[in-house]
Formats: sequence, C-alpha cells, structure tokens
Amino acid sequence: MLKRIRQFIDSIVFAGLKPDSPREQVKPTRWLGFGRLRGLLDRVLSRPAPSDPLYLSNRTFDQKMKLALAITVPCIILAGAVLLLLSNIFPANGPGPGAELSPAALAAKLLPNVDKTIKIEVNKDVQVLDAHVEHEGGMKVASTIKNDTGRLIHTT
Repeated sequence: MLKRIRQFIDSIVFAGLKPDSPREQVKPTRWLGFGRLRGLLDRVLSRPAPSDPLYLSNRTFDQKMKLALAITVPCIILAGAVLLLLSNIFPANGPGPGAELSPAALAAKLLPNVDKTIKIEVNKDVQVLDAHVEHEGGMKVASTIKNDTGRLIHTT
C-alpha cells in the first residue's frame, strides 16, 4: 500500500524527469494546416543543446545585442502605437458635441405644447434665494427672499 502511494507521489513530483519511464508520443495537429506549420516551427526552434556549461555568459556582443533588440523593438513599437492612439493626432470620426440651443429653441423642444403668447411678469423688487417644500402640517412651499429695493415690502 505504501509502495503504491509513493509511486503515485513520485509520478506527480518527478513527472518527465525519470528516464526509465515510458513517454507518450504526441501526434502533430493537422487542423487547418497547422501540422506543417508546427513541423517548420519545430525545425526552427529545435537546436542541439549547447555543450558549453557557460553558454549564456560566453555569448558574443552581437548575440547579446540581437537578444536585446528582439526584446526592446516590439516594446518600443507597442509603446509608440499606444501613445499615438492616445494623442489627438487622429481626430475622432464621430459627431462632435452639438451647438448649444438658445433659450427659445430649448423651450420649444422641451415644451412643444405651451402657448407662445403667454407673458410672465417678473418682479424685480425681490430676489428668491431658496425655495423648498415643507411636509410638516401638510405640504407648504417655503422660501427665503431678499429685498432689492430700499423700501419696505409687506407680505400677505
């Protein structure tokens, strides 16, 4: 029993590391011609393993520059594309903000059925600073007003 548990744990922990374990053959994918592409990619990427244990530190300057360019050039292109899209060089194709409507056009749009001959008289003697509805003892409209004249105004 313990031997079977140990073999199971070893098969998980050391998966692919034991040379005596049988290997499964992976069939190449033939979907939409990717089998040929995979074969080409395998040939390009599969090189013999380097025999020098210091192959990373013994690289020439040209090899180091190729790797640096292979990493930095796509990053620079991507950053440039993002900055170009975020800038205002390319105008938006959508409609811009509409022109503001005049007060008469806004009133006609919001209230199309109101009679146009109505005149509202405005009292310039007082200025309403605050208006609100009070719910105590029924509904009442309460307000704060300011007297703009020098004379006393009586309320009724």
